[in-house]
Amino acid sequence: MLDNDANKIKLKNRIAYKQSRFIVLLAFILGLFFSFTQVYVDYTDQDRNLKENIQQVVNIMKRPAAEAAFHLDGELAKQVASGLFEYSPIMNVQIIGILGDDSSVELIALDRALPEQQDQWLSEILFGDQQVHNIPLILVHDDTELQVGILTVGASPYEVASAFIERSINGILFGILRTSLLALIVLMFFYYTVTNPLAALSQSWAKIDPEKTSNIRLTLPVKHQKDEFGMLADNANRFLSALEKHLDRRKEAEKALILANETLENRVTERTAELQSEITVRVETEQTLQTKSEIILLLKRLTVIANEAGSFREAVQSTLLSISQSIDWSFGHAYIFLKEENNTFHSSLYYVEDKNKYKVFSHAFELFELRYGIGLPGQVQEKKAPIWISDLSLEPY
Repeated sequence: MLDNDANKIKLKNRIAYKQSRFIVLLAFILGLFFSFTQVYVDYTDQDRNLKENIQQVVNIMKRPAAEAAFHLDGELAKQVASGLFEYSPIMNVQIIGILGDDSSVELIALDRALPEQQDQWLSEILFGDQQVHNIPLILVHDDTELQVGILTVGASPYEVASAFIERSINGILFGILRTSLLALIVLMFFYYTVTNPLAALSQSWAKIDPEKTSNIRLTLPVKHQKDEFGMLADNANRFLSALEKHLDRRKEAEKALILANETLENRVTERTAELQSEITVRVETEQTLQTKSEIILLLKRLTVIANEAGSFREAVQSTLLSISQSIDWSFGHAYIFLKEENNTFHSSLYYVEDKNKYKVFSHAFELFELRYGIGLPGQVQEKKAPIWISDLSLEPY
């Protein structure tokens, strides 16, 4: 995965390329600067040497030319011209002899054509057009200098300029080749000394899970373990070790926190259940106490009613009234068991909260006759215990 990521990095974004590009550009600029400097120095030397060489050649042939002019010897003048043509830059030679009456005679005038060349225009730019040198021919006679003629030499700088241009172009091309080779060497050097170690570090980093750093460390080739990359890897490994310890402590703290939360939740749940139980017990106790208090108060009232009543029926009627009002009955009916009347019940005593609402119900009970052991009242009287009916439709009462 990381190798693919590393390969996706564009060449222009790689460190080795950036460093190589800087060094190559710097070397190229400096190379061009020094090359052109060398070309300029060579140019000035060639220009000076051309003039000096022409002057030296002319000085060599000046004595014979003076003799030819003095004696008006055309054959000797021709030999002088041939000797001067041995030096290739010289294109034409003219020797003029001066007569005593201020007249002159041309002893020889030779020219040779300069072939047209592609770089001739560049030669003319650098060294100019044909150079013409007029040298007076002087002989010493009786310690007196006497001008006997004039030597005119025309020199073309083309051959010197052509050699100079070829040499300069070769030097510049060689410099470019040298810079290119240097670029390749520097690129490979930086790749193996910078990019490759960084890629190895990046691969090691990619294998590390921030949440699971155990037994995973950065690795480098042996040759880089003591340089800056090795120092970076050592510092990173120390950081990973510290991070691993921190993660272990954090996991232990998380486990302890989870356990503490579970314990606290259990305690809260247990305490909540205890409180609910206590509240339920307290409410039941309060309700029981309230019920008992109401019963006691009711019994007190019933005792007072029994003591103050003028007759049994009056006591029962008052008792029925007190009980119905105490427990919020809308209708209450009391039966009086009469043994003397064939074990029948008398049902004329009742309490009605709303007489109009329960008028029919009350009248029906007055007409209803109950006997001992028969019907719900008869069953209660017979068993001497309360009876609860869950569904009237299923009970024959």
